[in-house]
Amino acid sequence: VYTISLQDSTSLTPLCLMAKATPTQAWLWHQRLSHLNFDYINLLSKKDIMISLPKLKYVKDQLCSSRELSKAKKKLIQVKDDYSRYMWTLFLRFKDETPEVLKEFLMMIQRNLQAPVNTVRTDRGTEFLNKTLNAFFKEEGIEHQTSTARTPEQNGVVKRQNRTLVEAARTMLLASQLPLFF
Repeated sequence: VYTISLQDSTSLTPLCLMAKATPTQAWLWHQRLSHLNFDYINLLSKKDIMISLPKLKYVKDQLCSSRELSKAKKKLIQVKDDYSRYMWTLFLRFKDETPEVLKEFLMMIQRNLQAPVNTVRTDRGTEFLNKTLNAFFKEEGIEHQTSTARTPEQNGVVKRQNRTLVEAARTMLLASQLPLFF
């Protein structure tokens, strides 16, 4: 509902009216458009590209926590103990964090379990094949085994675990009964 109050509508001076979206309306469209940047929402509105988008000025008046969280840590490393089948998931912002995160993790495991890590098996990703990790493995006496290129079946244990994680995430999303557009 828009209320426009004109004191003197018969005035000869030019009159300019501007409609501004309420914060809740701006955020509603921000969410409906998958957290699209407000500049782009204004462009869509201005150029009349979307039929249902009201012609308003959309202003970002606060930070979008959902968008910030979605940008947080997108990469992950799964580490599975061959003996116990216990699994850890390490989250990363960027792939190039892998050497440091993996080194810290392996040191923590050796410290907490008071047992050496003898072997690390990985695929042939560049995040695992680098001077930093090679030097660390050599220094700690850890054997680094890699799978043959383009043979995911050699990494079946972790591939199956990936599937289990994705299925668990889907199940939780369905159980939350969130609308499909959420």
